[in-house]
Amino acid sequence: MDRKGFTLLELLLAVAILGVLLGLLLWYLEPLRQRANLAAGLGYARSVAASLGHASAYLEALRDPRTGAPPTSLKVRFA
Repeated sequence: MDRKGFTLLELLLAVAILGVLLGLLLWYLEPLRQRANLAAGLGYARSVAASLGHASAYLEALRDPRTGAPPTSLKVRFA
């Protein structure tokens, strides 16, 4: 008897084995994904902190040198 293909049972078994292996792989990679998300969040937080520092320094430079008062109006230029 010449067989040219796979039986339904063989195909179902192969799909089940692949499903188990994929499940194990995703379970293993989940902590790595969480650490990557945490690192990205920390990077965003550092960027915001640096931006606030730059804005603070810019506004401090605009203070009136005689009185130390902040400017009453800012002229914003968009490049």
